[in-house]
Amino acid sequence: MLGTGSHIDSVPNGGAYDGTLGVITGLYALMQFEPGELKRDLKLVIFRAEESSRFGFSCIGSKVLTGHIDRTAWMKNTDDQGLTVFQALSAAGYAENDLAACELAPARYDAFIELHIEQGRRLENEGKTLGIVEGIAAPTRFRVTVTGLADHSGATPMYQRHDALVASAMIIEDVHHAACKEMVYGTVGKLDVSPNAMNVIPGLVKFYVDIRGINKSSIQRVADRLADSVSKVAKENDVQIALESLAAETPTLLDKSICSLLEENAAQEGITSMRMASGAGHDAMYVASRYPTAMLFVPSREGISHHPAEYTAP
Repeated sequence: MLGTGSHIDSVPNGGAYDGTLGVITGLYALMQFEPGELKRDLKLVIFRAEESSRFGFSCIGSKVLTGHIDRTAWMKNTDDQGLTVFQALSAAGYAENDLAACELAPARYDAFIELHIEQGRRLENEGKTLGIVEGIAAPTRFRVTVTGLADHSGATPMYQRHDALVASAMIIEDVHHAACKEMVYGTVGKLDVSPNAMNVIPGLVKFYVDIRGINKSSIQRVADRLADSVSKVAKENDVQIALESLAAETPTLLDKSICSLLEENAAQEGITSMRMASGAGHDAMYVASRYPTAMLFVPSREGISHHPAEYTAP
């Protein structure tokens, strides 16, 4: 049996193409064949809770189907109504205690293909119609807590300061340069600064580092650079810095033979394509842990995603 599909949940104020396009194309594929025409069955799979915006965990549907349920962790986070994913399932009439029974058999699919919008601009910039996804990046994440000393911005000489934000900025810059060198994605997108006043030297900063790539060695080198930077910056700025690991997920390499087959068929049909990696996570990551899996990307206009302006031309 062959499987295809994607997810139908979205982020708040999201667009109409992220995930849903893969479901619609799978449905369209099913409609092209008469009963018994295919040598193997083709099944459309529609995933839910791929986005982490509601419960704080991504790809919940595909994790359930492939035996990656983490009940302990999932019980710790709630949605805006205070519901865990298990309580939400129960409220919707599902038997949340029987989730393990949803796990698919190892021989369920001979292959699985997910189509998705690119969520970037490479295809559009290169003028290509299809992206053949060879691998999906996975996040390695850290929380960094920098403890300095809050003090008066006008009465404290520069050489006497223990500025937690200046120290944080130095580390963030190091992460940026290391990620550029290793050609992975390094991001600091959340900072909590205290006391967060214009005329007070920041005494406490917490920030979060997200490192993504498909090469584990490259990811590790950036993580090592982060650790080295923490030690160096703490001494130079006379501050205390705590580095905590939050996640270290494994990048997913997709099936080479299916990728080659997709590339060959695209060429036969006169469809331009290119090999590429996905910086964003997808349900295909977890499907690939059990079945030969591949992904197709289609252009997303101006690379826009998670926004109502999402658009992919027919």
